[in-house]
Amino acid sequence: MRGEIGVESALGKGSTFWFRLPFEKQSAAELSPALSGFPQLAGRRMLVVDDTPTSRQIIHHQLARAKVLDFYAGTGEEAMTLLRGHVAAGTPFDAALIDIDMSGMDGLTWRNRSRPTPH
Repeated sequence: MRGEIGVESALGKGSTFWFRLPFEKQSAAELSPALSGFPQLAGRRMLVVDDTPTSRQIIHHQLARAKVLDFYAGTGEEAMTLLRGHVAAGTPFDAALIDIDMSGMDGLTWRNRSRPTPH
Protein backbone atom coordinates (compact mmCIF):
# COMPACT_ATOMS: atom_id res chain seq x y z
CA MET A 1 0.00 0.00 0.00
CA ARG A 2 3.11 2.20 -0.12
CA GLY A 3 2.67 3.37 3.45
CA GLU A 4 4.81 3.69 6.52
CA ILE A 5 4.58 2.15 9.98
CA GLY A 6 6.64 2.94 13.03
CA VAL A 7 7.03 3.11 16.77
CA GLU A 8 8.47 5.70 19.12
CA SER A 9 9.33 4.45 22.57
CA ALA A 10 10.83 5.95 25.72
CA LEU A 11 11.79 3.84 28.72
CA GLY A 12 9.38 4.49 31.57
CA LYS A 13 7.18 6.77 29.42
CA GLY A 14 5.50 4.36 27.02
CA SER A 15 5.29 3.80 23.31
CA THR A 16 3.50 5.41 20.39
CA PHE A 17 2.69 3.28 17.37
CA TRP A 18 1.81 5.03 14.12
CA PHE A 19 1.13 4.44 10.46
CA ARG A 20 0.59 6.52 7.33
CA LEU A 21 -1.27 5.36 4.25
CA PRO A 22 -1.80 7.39 1.07
CA PHE A 23 -5.50 7.54 0.13
CA GLU A 24 -7.19 9.49 -2.62
CA LYS A 25 -10.26 11.56 -1.78
CA GLN A 26 -13.45 9.77 -2.87
CA SER A 27 -16.60 11.30 -4.26
CA ALA A 28 -19.82 11.16 -2.24
CA ALA A 29 -21.21 8.54 -4.64
CA GLU A 30 -18.28 6.26 -3.87
CA LEU A 31 -18.88 6.64 -0.13
CA SER A 32 -22.48 5.35 -0.26
CA PRO A 33 -22.95 2.20 1.79
CA ALA A 34 -23.74 -1.08 0.08
CA LEU A 35 -27.46 -0.98 0.96
CA SER A 36 -28.04 2.13 -1.16
CA GLY A 37 -27.58 -0.15 -4.17
CA PHE A 38 -30.83 -1.97 -3.32
CA PRO A 39 -33.67 0.34 -4.40
CA GLN A 40 -36.18 -2.47 -3.80
CA LEU A 41 -35.67 -1.91 -0.05
CA ALA A 42 -36.87 1.71 -0.18
CA GLY A 43 -40.10 2.16 1.74
CA ARG A 44 -40.01 -1.33 3.25
CA ARG A 45 -40.77 -1.70 6.96
CA MET A 46 -38.11 -3.49 8.99
CA LEU A 47 -38.05 -4.43 12.66
CA VAL A 48 -34.54 -4.45 14.12
CA VAL A 49 -34.01 -6.30 17.40
CA ASP A 50 -30.65 -5.89 19.10
CA ASP A 51 -29.76 -5.40 22.76
CA THR A 52 -26.68 -3.29 21.94
CA PRO A 53 -27.48 0.43 21.42
CA THR A 54 -24.37 0.99 19.28
CA SER A 55 -25.35 -1.85 16.96
CA ARG A 56 -28.88 -0.44 16.61
CA GLN A 57 -27.45 2.97 15.74
CA ILE A 58 -25.09 1.56 13.08
CA ILE A 59 -27.89 -0.50 11.55
CA HIS A 60 -30.20 2.54 11.57
CA HIS A 61 -27.70 4.63 9.59
CA GLN A 62 -27.28 1.87 7.00
CA LEU A 63 -31.02 1.31 6.62
CA ALA A 64 -31.70 5.06 6.43
CA ARG A 65 -29.38 5.26 3.40
CA ALA A 66 -31.48 2.56 1.76
CA LYS A 67 -34.65 4.52 2.69
CA VAL A 68 -35.96 1.64 4.82
CA LEU A 69 -38.58 2.50 7.46
CA ASP A 70 -36.93 1.01 10.52
CA PHE A 71 -38.34 0.29 13.96
CA TYR A 72 -36.17 -0.76 16.89
CA ALA A 73 -36.40 -2.88 19.99
CA GLY A 74 -33.71 -3.54 22.58
CA THR A 75 -35.20 -6.80 23.89
CA GLY A 76 -37.13 -9.72 22.49
CA GLU A 77 -40.11 -8.85 24.66
CA GLU A 78 -40.14 -5.24 23.40
CA ALA A 79 -39.93 -6.53 19.82
CA MET A 80 -42.85 -8.90 20.38
CA THR A 81 -44.98 -5.98 21.63
CA LEU A 82 -44.02 -3.89 18.56
CA LEU A 83 -44.73 -6.79 16.21
CA ARG A 84 -48.17 -7.49 17.67
CA GLY A 85 -49.08 -3.80 17.72
CA HIS A 86 -48.13 -3.27 14.08
CA VAL A 87 -49.95 -6.42 12.94
CA ALA A 88 -53.09 -5.34 14.85
CA ALA A 89 -52.86 -1.86 13.26
CA GLY A 90 -52.59 -3.37 9.78
CA THR A 91 -48.99 -2.16 9.32
CA PRO A 92 -46.97 -5.38 9.58
CA PHE A 93 -43.23 -5.47 9.01
CA ASP A 94 -41.78 -6.68 5.72
CA ALA A 95 -38.74 -8.14 7.45
CA ALA A 96 -36.99 -8.42 10.79
CA LEU A 97 -33.28 -8.27 11.57
CA ILE A 98 -32.70 -10.01 14.89
CA ASP A 99 -29.55 -10.39 16.97
CA ILE A 100 -29.22 -14.10 17.61
CA ASP A 101 -27.18 -13.63 20.81
CA MET A 102 -29.27 -11.38 23.06
CA SER A 103 -29.67 -11.75 26.80
CA GLY A 104 -33.16 -12.72 27.91
CA MET A 105 -34.92 -13.88 24.76
CA ASP A 106 -32.36 -14.80 22.09
CA GLY A 107 -33.00 -14.42 18.37
CA LEU A 108 -34.01 -18.03 17.72
CA THR A 109 -36.50 -18.06 20.59
CA TRP A 110 -37.94 -14.76 19.35
CA ARG A 111 -38.33 -16.15 15.83
CA ASN A 112 -40.16 -19.21 17.12
CA ARG A 113 -42.51 -17.14 19.31
CA SER A 114 -43.22 -14.56 16.60
CA ARG A 115 -44.45 -17.06 14.01
CA PRO A 116 -48.21 -17.27 13.57
CA THR A 117 -49.74 -20.32 15.17
CA PRO A 118 -51.37 -22.75 12.72
CA HIS A 119 -55.17 -22.98 12.95
